[in-house]
Amino acid sequence: FSAAHAVPPAPAAITTTAAEQDQLAARDIVFRFDPKGINIGIVDIDASASAVISQVMNLPPRVDEIGPLHSLQPYDVSGAERYGARWVLGAGVYSATFHVIYDCDLSAGWCVYDLDHSRENDLDSTVGSYQVYAHGEGSRLVYRSKTQNTILPSFVMKKFAEDGAIELLAGIRSRAEG
Repeated sequence: FSAAHAVPPAPAAITTTAAEQDQLAARDIVFRFDPKGINIGIVDIDASASAVISQVMNLPPRVDEIGPLHSLQPYDVSGAERYGARWVLGAGVYSATFHVIYDCDLSAGWCVYDLDHSRENDLDSTVGSYQVYAHGEGSRLVYRSKTQNTILPSFVMKKFAEDGAIELLAGIRSRAEG
């Protein structure tokens, strides 16, 4: 998937396994890690889809919610539902700075992102999406991401992918339900 200035249609609702359904019912966050593909995080939230997508795009609180995130600074980009953010993340002596553009259809609960190629980035690529839809008496948030880099070691990127995604989703859930 790509976020090249237009928001593609959202995919169908995600299918979960029986074990994942049990995790979600226990208010756990499901994370699927695929070292060669797209990582997926799934969380059920006791809030409306509009409240959830609003917190998805409330970027500054993530600094306090995601361990390896050192700073996140939104910046202006052109477009009604386009957002930009400068991210700085790291672990130990390793760090990376990159810029992300978010193209959203907030009324549909759908947002895709990609590197802002007009700015300097330490990552080779990062693409992903946030999808929110009604589920049960609340909403389900599905986060998809794929990142490639040659700067940070793979163990750092794996830790950020899983731990960071779980912290990200827990933070969004907490803020949306609060």
